[in-house]
Amino acid sequence: MSVYPHHSLRDYAHSYAGPGVVTLILIWAVSGCRFGNYVEYPQNPDTPMGYYETLPQDLNLCVTTNAASQCVKQPANLTPDIPAKIMSDPVMFLVDEANPADAAIVSAFNRNYSIPISFDPATMDLRLLAQPTEEPLSNTCMDRFNVEAQGKLNRVEKYEITVGSQTVSASGRVSLAFRVTESFQGECADTMDALYECYMESASCTNYDPKVVKATFQPYIDAGLMTAEDIANVTDIGYEVSYQ
Repeated sequence: MSVYPHHSLRDYAHSYAGPGVVTLILIWAVSGCRFGNYVEYPQNPDTPMGYYETLPQDLNLCVTTNAASQCVKQPANLTPDIPAKIMSDPVMFLVDEANPADAAIVSAFNRNYSIPISFDPATMDLRLLAQPTEEPLSNTCMDRFNVEAQGKLNRVEKYEITVGSQTVSASGRVSLAFRVTESFQGECADTMDALYECYMESASCTNYDPKVVKATFQPYIDAGLMTAEDIANVTDIGYEVSYQ
């Protein structure tokens, strides 16, 4: 999560998904068979589109300060909203059959949460198409937010699974490893001092949302990777999480 309030999961999904993902979701909804809150995929035995199971396996939080870099393993159930709300179990995997390299992973529970994926039908390899976003924290300091992911679609003969109170046909599992980083780049000493003051005392937050500043740094402080005082010296924060 960024210190910028607009870096919410919904903004992330919409800003990176674009019209291509929206079109794929519409194709699914129109050509599929709806039941309850779910939409069964089109009955084309050759299409990789379908429901795929996946669960978080490993989560590592990482912090880089002026002094050193370190990471610590955390329980997988603490995976942040990016990508936790996208990577529901199961997910929907959608493909533009006119251009199979264009695909998307969409939460089976909320289609507002989705990511575009580059798909290689020959190898079943997946790669996230997202581009980094940059926003100024001050006149001299830039906040750079980046999400990378790569993995594989593990397709098998269709089998039934229960999702909520519904039964759907699953096509296999998705393996995907995410790396999410937020970097503070440029001449950031004064800016990071201001973020530290904001974290410690909300009354001093003249340019930032204190709730977002807390949410940005608190997981790393709770994990023992840094102290509040280290905020002034942080250059990078982030995490890695793998799904299988």
